[in-house]
Amino acid sequence: GAITLLKPLDREQQKIYEVRVEAHDQGLPTPLRSDLDLTIYVRNINDCKPQFPLDVFSVNFTENRAARAESVKIMDTVDDDDLDLEEASALVCYYIVGGDTLHSFELNKITHQLVVVRPLDREQKDQHTLVVQASEDCLAEPPMVTYFDPQDDTLIKVTVFVNDINDNTPKFMRKVFTGGISTESDFGMEVMQLVA
Repeated sequence: GAITLLKPLDREQQKIYEVRVEAHDQGLPTPLRSDLDLTIYVRNINDCKPQFPLDVFSVNFTENRAARAESVKIMDTVDDDDLDLEEASALVCYYIVGGDTLHSFELNKITHQLVVVRPLDREQKDQHTLVVQASEDCLAEPPMVTYFDPQDDTLIKVTVFVNDINDNTPKFMRKVFTGGISTESDFGMEVMQLVA
């Protein structure tokens, strides 16, 4: 005989089924009978997409640093298949799919390390918003997106804040300043304020 399923099985709900199979014949003069205990293991298929637990992830990079001088690891994804400790988790690759119009960033799809590949200038742009997608298909890059969809858990918005360094020397607004003070003024009296 053959054992067939009446409905699909879900390994995330139940991994093992214990079944007793009994066989009877119509033999004469005495019918025969036999039974067998079967253990059925449900094999896992990767039916869950990787999901970011948060919608937004913030990182900081310092302006005017050399390419790849700083790196930040993007947070890990989770999926129901990862909760199965008996089998190795599937490889999840990360891709920048939006927001990097100046090609200032690079994301290692395997290690999930985000690096700056062109020096950032805080005075030009103090914040960058990237859209990163997690995928178990590490051979094909996903298509670019024009916006972040918070309903798509395979996406995360990465907000990059650019830390300032003192790279601009102060300059006075004018070359000559004129001020006056009374001879009867108290010691420590403010004469004028200069703005640079």
